[in-house]
Amino acid sequence: LGDHSVPGLAAVPEPLHPSAKMKLRPAQSFLGCSSLLVGVEVTCALTLFWQILSIAVCSSARPLRAFGLVFPPEAQVFIASWAFVGLPLTVLGGVGALHRIEGNLRVFFFYSAATFVLTLTLPIWILSTNSLCDVVVDPALQRQGTAFVCGFADTFVFTWSLILLLTHLYLVYTVWSLAEDIRLIPNPELMMYEDALRAAKTIPYEEEAGPTVSNMVYGLHGDASARGQ
Repeated sequence: LGDHSVPGLAAVPEPLHPSAKMKLRPAQSFLGCSSLLVGVEVTCALTLFWQILSIAVCSSARPLRAFGLVFPPEAQVFIASWAFVGLPLTVLGGVGALHRIEGNLRVFFFYSAATFVLTLTLPIWILSTNSLCDVVVDPALQRQGTAFVCGFADTFVFTWSLILLLTHLYLVYTVWSLAEDIRLIPNPELMMYEDALRAAKTIPYEEEAGPTVSNMVYGLHGDASARGQ
């Protein structure tokens, strides 16, 4: 058949998948003891719990007070709207993880990544307000020096916010890892037959093609000799 490449033109390399350009490798397990499927389903369950809670406590008329923070109605409506949009996407991601559908997981991954970016603004907003120190710290302690006491409270909130953000980031990474696993191995149930196919020996050409001419001549000569005897 020969080479069909046009002389003078270099071969055009195939475009790489966007994830192939990333140096980050997908995880093989969730928390080192469970499968990625379990991790994604746990992520979907936690996301659904947050979405339902955000919609349930939303009020467009009164501010919401939680943990010493005051959420205005505008912020509540925005958070509830974002949670409402993510409800079908979260269900889509859970079903996609269960049936190994890459497209569903990609959609849920992008939603989770966007949610993580929006969540980054929450610690900054908390630390920029003074209401946290007024609620957490007793007024008697504030009289001894608000700089030290409020600084300790801000450090405490910042530390736990960082822990929660890292946890959220790990859950997003788990969703991405399962999506990459599905992209590389769409049907893992077929992999169990791979070793058997590799270990199977091919039939020799002589046995597959039938008896050769030399064998036929040898057989005829043997028959003639037997008749002569």
